[in-house]
Amino acid sequence: MLITAGHAATTALATIEAMREDPEIRWNISWIGPKVALSGTTLKPFELELFPKLNVSVYSITAGKLQSKFTRHTIPSLLKIPLGFWQSIINLRKIRPDVVLSFGGYAAVPVVAAAYVMRIPIVLHEQTVAAGLANRVTGLLATKIALARAESIQFFPKQKCIVVGNPLTQEVLSVKNASSLPQRPIIYVTGGSRGAQRVNNPVFESLNALLPKYKIIHQTGQLDYAHALLLKKQLPTTLQKNYEVHAFINPLEIGNVYKEASLVIGRAGANTVSEVMTLAIPSIFIPIPWTRLDEQTKNARSAELVGVSTLLPESKLNSQSLVSCVHDVFTHWKKMKLSGDDYQKINKDRSASESLRTVVSKVLS
Repeated sequence: MLITAGHAATTALATIEAMREDPEIRWNISWIGPKVALSGTTLKPFELELFPKLNVSVYSITAGKLQSKFTRHTIPSLLKIPLGFWQSIINLRKIRPDVVLSFGGYAAVPVVAAAYVMRIPIVLHEQTVAAGLANRVTGLLATKIALARAESIQFFPKQKCIVVGNPLTQEVLSVKNASSLPQRPIIYVTGGSRGAQRVNNPVFESLNALLPKYKIIHQTGQLDYAHALLLKKQLPTTLQKNYEVHAFINPLEIGNVYKEASLVIGRAGANTVSEVMTLAIPSIFIPIPWTRLDEQTKNARSAELVGVSTLLPESKLNSQSLVSCVHDVFTHWKKMKLSGDDYQKINKDRSASESLRTVVSKVLS
């Protein structure tokens, strides 16, 4: 099996775990992804380091992004698409996969297109409520489309679709977090594996207001890591111990953070929302506002409807609104926690990895 994605490596990791536990098929797994984590930087995706440790072969391609608006980056990005396609053809000839599993994103488009040309069966997994442009394009080429949420069926050929949930790692599913608040609650701040500067900056400005009462575990991403360490050194000595900084937290170790976290603050990516809802951790989601169909807002709304989360739009985000929102969540924490506990009883994400594995196996039969 070949797995490809421009993002959603945590979902891929959960699926790899499930494939390795398959009682009927022994899977040889490879991964194709982008060469850089963030466009315009030289930062390497963490998959290139993590997956080889799991005996997954990794390959990189130069990926161009389909853009809905014309900018100075549009033409250079478009020129990368045929290059990525030919690199995908070359890699597929090396790997010779029986099936391709795509988790979407722009880097997956040339891989899926190459697999389609080579007549390799394709399974697409859509994590978000509102499908992005890349997945809507590759969905036309897919043999089968597995959905995390039933709402996204409107973006794909219905006859290809099946709802399986969003795969979560065993590290996350094994978490048993507290049902009551500790004396000093822990806030986990994350912008996803790459970090989010527009989330980080208000957090930096709120440290002196939050740290006297709470402990903060802050996953900053590589770009803001050095600055966060500098700010920590500038804090009063009594507060420094309450601020823990990480550039990146290994998804194989994230359970240790979730076990302690009383509140999660972050972007509303599909994986983060699924993890928080599954573990019933009260949260504040700050959706990325510029996505084509505003899918992160829709992700956040789904958690808000459950009652386990509150949505803070980026347009209203500053240090004052963030601090106020944090205090409000802890005022209503017990009610939010109970709402999340009720949702756990009907949550499909706990069995999603096995369901997706079944879909992939049936495509081959």
